[in-house]
Amino acid sequence: MEIHHGRHHNAYVTNLNNAIAGKADLEAMSIDELVKNLDKVPKDIATAVRNNGGGHWNHTFFWNIMAPNAGGAPTGDLAKAIDDADTEAIAAREAEYKERFAGNEQRRKAGLAVLNPQEYLAAEASYRQVLEAAGMPKGFYDKPSDFTAWIGGDVSPQEIKSRVDMAAERLNQTDPTARAALKQMYGVSEGDIVAYFLDRKRAEPILKKQAAAGAIGAAAIRRGRVS
Repeated sequence: MEIHHGRHHNAYVTNLNNAIAGKADLEAMSIDELVKNLDKVPKDIATAVRNNGGGHWNHTFFWNIMAPNAGGAPTGDLAKAIDDADTEAIAAREAEYKERFAGNEQRRKAGLAVLNPQEYLAAEASYRQVLEAAGMPKGFYDKPSDFTAWIGGDVSPQEIKSRVDMAAERLNQTDPTARAALKQMYGVSEGDIVAYFLDRKRAEPILKKQAAAGAIGAAAIRRGRVS
């Protein structure tokens, strides 16, 4: 407390006095008046007065309410307001936690062990690693919510790797000339096609968007050739 009062609080007072030195109107104000009338403080010292004046006021308030064996828990309306705020904050945190780790609720209902945050995040990272290595397009299974069903269903990264390999094998069975044409005309990569085989419903909008962009680009090239 001696360090806090003699150095920390004292620094606020010293810096405030230095900031308003030579300005008689400000020096004549009490600290309460000063912090209430910051609009009257010149702009070049406004930040120093606000920060150090506020620090001085807060510490003065702190010292004045301290006393041996005094205080105690709040009562009445203040206690209720604090309790209500704490309850709302806890509920908000719980809701955010459940949303972020939504797969755990599915695991719980299925009688599976709930993953701790580290295990949950590690599973997501493993899924991403498998998909990125296969060249999956952006927007295809790359958000936390995309992995909820996999985690909830206890699908291992190894199982996802097997699915990706099977999709890649289907790709290899397609006409290479057609694949090359899709790449050249629409910018559809082999990873995009693997994504389609892996999850047609999720990949189709992404591929359609790429195809539309490719068609626009091709039309622009044709117009340039004609002109």
